[in-house]
Amino acid sequence: MTLLSVYEPEMRSRIEKFCADSHVPANGTSYNHLIKTSATHIIRAAVGLGFKRGRLRYAYQILRGKDLKTGETSPETRAENFEKFGKAVDCVLDLNNWKAFLNTLGEAGYISSSQITSENALIFNYAFYLIGRYEFKMEPLAIKKLVRRWFYASNLTAFYVGSFESDFEKQLNEVSELKTAEEFIAYFDRSIAAPCQTTSTPTKLPAQAGKALWLHKLSWDTKPFSAPCRFRNSYPMEPLAQRRQWTSTTSSPTTI
Repeated sequence: MTLLSVYEPEMRSRIEKFCADSHVPANGTSYNHLIKTSATHIIRAAVGLGFKRGRLRYAYQILRGKDLKTGETSPETRAENFEKFGKAVDCVLDLNNWKAFLNTLGEAGYISSSQITSENALIFNYAFYLIGRYEFKMEPLAIKKLVRRWFYASNLTAFYVGSFESDFEKQLNEVSELKTAEEFIAYFDRSIAAPCQTTSTPTKLPAQAGKALWLHKLSWDTKPFSAPCRFRNSYPMEPLAQRRQWTSTTSSPTTI
């Protein structure tokens, strides 16, 4: 953000406003129930979208004017990088894009931050949503369906937990080699199928405190992506024994 303050203070202000608005309930802003965005989130999405890089350290190198292919730094490259970065930021901060993406997750049943195993998963999925929508020219319904499926899979398996930067960059590198929307869809179809073949129970998934990964384990054999589902917000799931009281005279349970 320091380099933005020096070279593009107006861009920094827009990023900070977008992030601040996401914390405060209001209409017509970035506010939502899934994530409180930070400047790091925006920069990650913009660098992923504009430069196909997943590691945050590349953002500093890019804004310094480094050519990531040659390794050379120059004022001319810095100007080019800032222009490219600015266009990506515009796309990321566009409220129509942001709301359309969040609504897509809502249609899949994600309506609370307690359902999100990783904020990075949401931001990286947003980057892929924008890539599919604008670079591969996917129709709105097609990209929404794909994003719902991949977000469900990546959230369920905690795909973006651990070495998430390496995983994200690997995906970006592979996606950058694709030519058509059909190839883009097929790529994520393969990514979705991979954990499906190995994940059988929620106990095999990485544990994330307070996130209740088992709640997301609906069924790989059904199609939870085709219709919206709803969960209670932070509903405490008490053990069955605590919710039922057995009488001494009958074998029928009485729900408390």
